[in-house]
Amino acid sequence: MQCKCGSETQLNEAVRSRLKARLEFQVCKACGRVANAELFVKGVKVAVDDGARATARQLFATLDADTAEALSARA
Repeated sequence: MQCKCGSETQLNEAVRSRLKARLEFQVCKACGRVANAELFVKGVKVAVDDGARATARQLFATLDADTAEALSARA
């Protein structure tokens, strides 16, 4: 995938194994921009970044056991 700056991006992920949560996102090698994040809890996609809002990244940053359980039950 190509970043807005023109450089290539690479797929990266952050994991919270205790909560069985994984955040997948694209990172630009040149400018460090993060985009297209998707949050998975127990293997199920529960949130995605929506345009300018970093919904999946914000949920992952504040994720706790109760929130993870609620997200997986809702999906």
